[in-house]
Amino acid sequence: MRLKHVILAVSVSPSLKRTLDRLAQGKNVSTEPVNKKFQRYIEDFTCKHCGAAVKGDGYTNHCPECLWSRHVDINPGDRAAFCQGMMEPVGFTVKHGTYILTHRCTTCGIEKKNKTAKNDSFAAILSLQGD
Repeated sequence: MRLKHVILAVSVSPSLKRTLDRLAQGKNVSTEPVNKKFQRYIEDFTCKHCGAAVKGDGYTNHCPECLWSRHVDINPGDRAAFCQGMMEPVGFTVKHGTYILTHRCTTCGIEKKNKTAKNDSFAAILSLQGD
């Protein structure tokens, strides 16, 4: 007897379900935006890089201690990125007096820019300056 179908019951997050649904529809999940508008998503998290407990405010996208992030969004707040890799802070620029971090995904290599927050470690920001 041949088994034609296997049903696997697993628990998945809503964001992963959306990503899997988009894949099933033949859509490119890595580049096609779900929604072009910013989606405020309030969540607390534990930093996967340094272990700090981070209280989110809906705009928080990186750890204020080590500045690392995760590749969870295609557009801010949509939680639609399939990658889920760690985003390493690799540099910063200053624009109109605001520090802008550059993160690079350690899994897929995409680079994204993010504004710093008032509670970000200034020493950690300056450590990205290089020699």
